[in-house]
Amino acid sequence: MLLGWRFNAQLLLLVLLLGALLWWQRPQPPVVLPQRAYLDPNRVEQIHYQDSHGVAITLQRQAHAWQVQAHPGWSLDQKAVVQLLEPLNQRWIKRMAGPVEPGAFGLGETGARITYKDAQGALLWGMQLGKRGTTPATRYVALADGSVVLMGLAPLQPLRQTVTQLRDRHLLPGWSPLRLRHITLHQRGQSSVQLVRKAGGWWVKLADLPLQPAHVGRLQRWLSQLMSLQGQRFEPYTPQAPLPWQLTVEHAEGQRWVVGLQREGARYGVWRPWEPQQMMWIDAGMEALLHEEPLEWLSRVAYAEPITEIVLHHPNGTRYLGRKRAQGWSRPLWQAVEDALQREGAELRPAPAAVPAAAPKSPWLSLEVQGETIPVWQEGSSYWLAAPRRGVWIALTPLQAEQLQEAVGQLAKPKSR
Repeated sequence: MLLGWRFNAQLLLLVLLLGALLWWQRPQPPVVLPQRAYLDPNRVEQIHYQDSHGVAITLQRQAHAWQVQAHPGWSLDQKAVVQLLEPLNQRWIKRMAGPVEPGAFGLGETGARITYKDAQGALLWGMQLGKRGTTPATRYVALADGSVVLMGLAPLQPLRQTVTQLRDRHLLPGWSPLRLRHITLHQRGQSSVQLVRKAGGWWVKLADLPLQPAHVGRLQRWLSQLMSLQGQRFEPYTPQAPLPWQLTVEHAEGQRWVVGLQREGARYGVWRPWEPQQMMWIDAGMEALLHEEPLEWLSRVAYAEPITEIVLHHPNGTRYLGRKRAQGWSRPLWQAVEDALQREGAELRPAPAAVPAAAPKSPWLSLEVQGETIPVWQEGSSYWLAAPRRGVWIALTPLQAEQLQEAVGQLAKPKSR
């Protein structure tokens, strides 16, 4: 009996020992090591960055934005600069053990590198990108403490930017079209084009024409393209004589800039006064903007103000009066006349100094609106309205012309009893 008890105890002890051994040798989950002690990005006051092309820049934190240390007036893409802080506090996948040979990991002179310093200029951290790691989604990275680690590529993307990409390459950096007040585009030897914002919207001033209401869609598209244009590169430049084009812009707060433009082959150089020793080059997009026909920016609406009364002088010599009340026009045909005046026409041109040879010697008919006379001229199958106080003729669309002809024809018919 005693022997049986001892045997069972020994057997139980053996089972426990085997169980403990199996537990100790079970596969352990990988330990994810933090890359280093936590560094608050807000402690970083200075960044020195060298891109993969060997171009370097030193950035200094100011009260509300980052600046180029050597050129405080240069415009920076603040979002791109802040992204340079993202590689801080990222986890690595693996640390290379033992002494490492930098060249074996692509850590030569050309890899992008970055250092972070505090307000006193003391080094906080740094890293350099090496070659691709064990997979396309990884890179070898040299850290400031001399170690080499393998990291995922995603958190390192900001270090693949070029120095040029850190600069704000917009034609007018930081300006919103909503805050523009006055724009003047002048080409040497040509008349200027002026765009003026008023309470009711944009107006256009062309040579020999009065101030005109702008075509909202076309001008907004032009402004949007102007504000979205970006340069591709910067080159040293020594200011000389005024450049062939000058773009003068005024902000709603009163700030005023004069930007110079010049053409070289298919590209355009942009001289910005806050970067006087630099020329920014734009490869595409500027040609169409500078050579767009300014007449296309003018409104094609002959009479934009509210209309309550129209007098039509019929070709037969009769005068007809239409009044608009709360419920509508006195006769439905007057709606077609109003549409001819207040809907966008098909084409616009400066009013001729003399009646065109193809046109009759007198208007086809005349309209009086709010005391102003608007002649309607016929040229072949086209009908043109002489917009009052604007010095331009506006061609009716085929539908407007057809409806106006029908309305004029109905006016001449006797009213049914």
